[in-house]
Amino acid sequence: MNYGIANNTGQPSQEEIDQIVKYSVENGISYFDTAQSYGESENVLGKAIAKLENKNLVKIISKLSPNILLDNNNRIIYSVENSLEKLNISQLYGFLAHRIEIIDSFHFQSVIKSLKSNKKILKCGVSVYSPTEALKALETPFIEILQIPFNILDKRWVEMDIFKRAEEKNITLFFRSIFLQGLIFLREDELEKKGMGWAKPYLDVFHKLVKETSFSPLELSFRILSNISENNVIILGVETIEQLKKNVEIINNLNDYKFSTKSWWEQIPYIPRELLNPSLW
Repeated sequence: MNYGIANNTGQPSQEEIDQIVKYSVENGISYFDTAQSYGESENVLGKAIAKLENKNLVKIISKLSPNILLDNNNRIIYSVENSLEKLNISQLYGFLAHRIEIIDSFHFQSVIKSLKSNKKILKCGVSVYSPTEALKALETPFIEILQIPFNILDKRWVEMDIFKRAEEKNITLFFRSIFLQGLIFLREDELEKKGMGWAKPYLDVFHKLVKETSFSPLELSFRILSNISENNVIILGVETIEQLKKNVEIINNLNDYKFSTKSWWEQIPYIPRELLNPSLW
């Protein structure tokens, strides 16, 4: 897909995707996040995985399409089998509901049991959009993976103790939208061009605080997010192999230096929900 507000290169070619996946696995990245509704994502990822010599290292997380009706178990099971076929794997590491309401569905819950017993999925989870939804998911017994939109502008997750609660429940958190789809990297003229000029006052405050550190927004994001908890996974979106190499280099240079995050969360102001949730842009 042509995904992300800061996307300048469009949809990557299969050759580019093959390089990205190969380089990722060779550099210790084992999780790949996709979804049934992400355009050709499962197809192109599956083709790349088929070319790997060490494909057993790969852990794929996919999500149920939000367009699938939940009134028929076979329909959901077929969608997972279809995903496995596209991805060239025999088991999904994680299978997620795309919306919080789905986890209450009797059909979804019974299908999860069936898929687990048949070893077609290893873990079940849900993708949420707010800390309130996360709290509900954390109280749901069969949830093992929780995907949240978390970035260094959003202090709600810290103040609502989401990380500690997830750790207590042994639930792995996957952080998505860590750069707000690249919004935090856009210049003022680019913001205007994308119709996001209204976000400038908030981003100005953010960049002022970043300048008080010795890091770029990219480096600071990795330092703060990687210090939340060892049990969490950062989802990183890239368009090109060059972007991936740059990010891997930064991650490898984080070393054991522990960045103090307390003062950051104390200084960052409250950002409106309309900015923190890309679906509202």
